[in-house]
Amino acid sequence: MVELFAIVLLALLGFLLWRRFAATTSGGVGAHARPATLTFTGVSPVNRPAGSDEAFCAISGILSGPELPPTEVYQRLVIGPQTPWPSVGQACQAAYLPGKAATHWQIAGDASAEPWRDERP
Repeated sequence: MVELFAIVLLALLGFLLWRRFAATTSGGVGAHARPATLTFTGVSPVNRPAGSDEAFCAISGILSGPELPPTEVYQRLVIGPQTPWPSVGQACQAAYLPGKAATHWQIAGDASAEPWRDERP
């Protein structure tokens, strides 16, 4: 009986540790995300392969928000066939993890459903 209790306890502890580390290493921002604005400072040239529904787009930009000093970021995005290609100076809503903005951020919502809005002066 004691052995069974020990096995169940170890299994529960292992599961909890797995969930803890799986949540922090997934690259997503999760429930603790803060809102921000991503302004594109660099965008790869348009390259939509013939016969493909999606294309890769490398972007660099400045992530900024009410509680975030301007932070340089970089990412490769998958752009759908109906989504306009982003350009330098455009901005979109983003989310980031406090204290880890440079590495743990993402474009908020569905990027293919919400085109980039132009915030150039």
